[in-house]
Amino acid sequence: MKYSFILGALAYAGLASAETHTSVSTKTTSGKCSTAYGSGDGVRPTPVPTSVVTEAVSSFTTHSTVSVPKGYTRVTDKTVTVTEHTLHTGSVVFASVTSGIQTKWSIPTVTVATATWPVTTCTNNIKQKTVTKYTGTYTPVPGQATTVPATFATQAVCTNLVTSIIHLLPTVTGSTIVTIHDTPTSTINDFTTTVSSDVTYLTVTTPSATVTSTTTTYTARGLVVPTRVACEETVTRTMDARCAPTNLIGDYNGIGLVAGRYNANVSVVYTREEPYVSNPSECCQSCLDNEGCGASMWGPGETCGLYYHSDASGQPQCDFIFTYGAQANRYAAGQGIIVANGCGTVQYE
Repeated sequence: MKYSFILGALAYAGLASAETHTSVSTKTTSGKCSTAYGSGDGVRPTPVPTSVVTEAVSSFTTHSTVSVPKGYTRVTDKTVTVTEHTLHTGSVVFASVTSGIQTKWSIPTVTVATATWPVTTCTNNIKQKTVTKYTGTYTPVPGQATTVPATFATQAVCTNLVTSIIHLLPTVTGSTIVTIHDTPTSTINDFTTTVSSDVTYLTVTTPSATVTSTTTTYTARGLVVPTRVACEETVTRTMDARCAPTNLIGDYNGIGLVAGRYNANVSVVYTREEPYVSNPSECCQSCLDNEGCGASMWGPGETCGLYYHSDASGQPQCDFIFTYGAQANRYAAGQGIIVANGCGTVQYE
């Protein structure tokens, strides 16, 4: 392709009045993704680590030859006289309008709950090793798998294709001279009629009545509780059986999950990154550790949400929180959202 471009340039160079201009445009398209599978350490990565490879290619596009004049001349023509027979006059009007009922909005904010995360700093510079054990029992929900498959997606590689299109724009200078005409005009006023119009400059609107409407916003807040202690080398952490990796709700009949609809007056606290909450099990346990937390959701972006449902007064309610669904060809099992019940419940829909 490069060879043909050089020949084209030489051909145009043979014409003394020919030129070839170039411009470049780029286009990026998303290619296919390939997925690697493995068994890892028995815990499916969420989300699947994804890397993007960019491939660059170029192409040439030759456009049709454009002929341009050899030169230009400018000529001033005879003045054209225009007679204006209509006189336009106007007056400014200040208007006052009475509208309907005006609504004033009141938006109070009610704090439903304050979630806390304990953060321990070791004063003796010991890097602790945590041993986790689970207590209690767990009953799987319909469609939930409670065992890790032998193989699962561990890595995805996607390819983006960047195409650079080099546009060849050949031009040939002709032998003609183009004439540009300038025509001056002169206006003469010889009014025989008058047209008047009113212009409304300012409209003052006054409501006939005012009412107040209240819309309450419900919110939950997060608070870090730091402690400094002398740490032991090994610490045992006891977690609820609902938060064990194999008991978290991450699929429905082998398909990954997406979020559905939420109950009214649902608010959410998103935790910070590690060391507060760094995996779906800790997200689940953080909800159970905070009174009134109805359910937890771990997202593909590695974020943890603690969800609260409140009544009209802002008191947490341990009932239905949200629904989740499954979408084929979007997420593999365990690669979409991962949810767990807190004091409330989540439902498949």
